[in-house]
Amino acid sequence: MKSSFKLTLLSSVTAAAATLMTAGLANATNGMLPHCVGTVKCGMGGAGSAIPGAAVDAAMNPALAGGLGNTYQVNLGWFFADVKGRSSSAASTTPYMQKSAADNFPNGSIGVNYTIDEKLSVNMSIVPGGGGASDWANPRSNKFFAGTTADQEVNYEMIYFQPSVAYKVSDTATYGAGAIISRAKMQTDSVRGSFARSNVEDTKETFWGVGFQVGGVWQTTENSSFALNLRSPVWHQTTGVYDGVVFNDPIDTPMQILAGVALDVTSNTKLALDYKWVNWSRPNTIGNDPYGTPTTARGFGWVDQHIVMLGVEHQIDQIALRAGLSHANSPITEPYVLANFLFPAIVTDHFTLGGDYDLGDGMKIGVSGYYAPENELYDTGAGNAAGTGAFLSHSQHGFQLSFSNSF
Repeated sequence: MKSSFKLTLLSSVTAAAATLMTAGLANATNGMLPHCVGTVKCGMGGAGSAIPGAAVDAAMNPALAGGLGNTYQVNLGWFFADVKGRSSSAASTTPYMQKSAADNFPNGSIGVNYTIDEKLSVNMSIVPGGGGASDWANPRSNKFFAGTTADQEVNYEMIYFQPSVAYKVSDTATYGAGAIISRAKMQTDSVRGSFARSNVEDTKETFWGVGFQVGGVWQTTENSSFALNLRSPVWHQTTGVYDGVVFNDPIDTPMQILAGVALDVTSNTKLALDYKWVNWSRPNTIGNDPYGTPTTARGFGWVDQHIVMLGVEHQIDQIALRAGLSHANSPITEPYVLANFLFPAIVTDHFTLGGDYDLGDGMKIGVSGYYAPENELYDTGAGNAAGTGAFLSHSQHGFQLSFSNSF
């Protein structure tokens, strides 16, 4: 295909992806983190840390850059959330049940991989860092703020810039390392820990964070491989005007450990199984007891998350077909439903499909989609009696389209 057409197509999809990213990426499907990045891994349930497939895969494990060659990928997508809840069990309380108006969000990513020589590769990926959003018609703490505009919404967005390098030490082992640079945005009218108005409602704040990751991929047999990746916390700056008011500490993204195995079942079929541990309980703002003392409150009370991902890929001529699923525990537990009413991150399962078509001349177009069935959570009142009977339900679905080219 003519290089001028390639350039036109690349420019168009890159501009569209950049527009989506600038609009904000509150992409949260596992807690406040996305369950996958790019159409390849998103078609496989998020699994595949031991399989190099597309340029953005290095954001998942930097060692994968060593097996990608010279390539880039642009992903464009959207996802839709259906969040419902009530902040009181009393039917006489207004509102008894309501739906969040924050219900659709852009999803995009860009990655470029370049092989310097037979051992050394470099990668640059710009991907969703996560976040979350809600927009309720009436205040969560209706008892205190009926008829006001306080304690109704939050919008938290993160984008990660992830440069990395991979080094192939042998035919069976590749190691990688990379930096994580986060740009986060926060806007909320959430109340103070004491249920008093913050008086800084809906101020838009931008803050930055840094972290790192190291990983490896090992060819264990002729038909199987193993991967391991460690992501440090992403340490953020303080939250601007919200610091010491709504939040006592920065909103750091927690440490994560990812391990995966891949198996060539046949010459055309690959199977991937991954496990991820997310240390939500460690960052103060996320893990602290929201009903603790005034000096330790204003957390979310999240627990650590254990995520299992399974994916398969089958090649038929120029077409690659993918399917996958993932399962995780909710980081939010029953005693803290009311405390997390503005941040209802309770999705636990994802079912995914995807594929791509080889256009020839190094180019591919791809697609992926997912469905996260409804999960429900009821507040037991064990954290705070005021939360007894509070309820959240959350389901999602979304899609991505991609264009990639090897050069």
